[in-house]
Amino acid sequence: MRELYESGLPLKKVCEQVGASRATVTRHLRKAGVQLRNQGLDDAELKIATDRYRGGETLAQIGKALSVSPTTVGTYLRNSGTELRPSRAVAGVPHSRAS
Repeated sequence: MRELYESGLPLKKVCEQVGASRATVTRHLRKAGVQLRNQGLDDAELKIATDRYRGGETLAQIGKALSVSPTTVGTYLRNSGTELRPSRAVAGVPHSRAS
C-alpha cells in the first residue's frame, strides 16, 4: 500500500488495487508515517456529490459514501457554484445521530 502511494499512484487507485476504502488506506498510510498529498474529490466524485446533494442527501451522507468529510463535500460543492441549504441547526431542526 505504502509503496503504491509513494510511487505517485492516486489514493483512489491505491484503494482499488488493495480493495480497501479510502478511510482505511488513509489510516494505514498515516500510521506508517506517510505524508499524504492533498485529498479531495475528483471531477467524477464532484458530479456524484452534486447529484446526490440536489437529490436531498446531506453533506454527511455524501461524505460517508465518498470517504471524505462533510466539510470537504461542502467546500467542493460551494466552490463549484452549488448553493448549500441551511444546516438543520440554523433551520431550527435538531440534529439526529441516526444517518
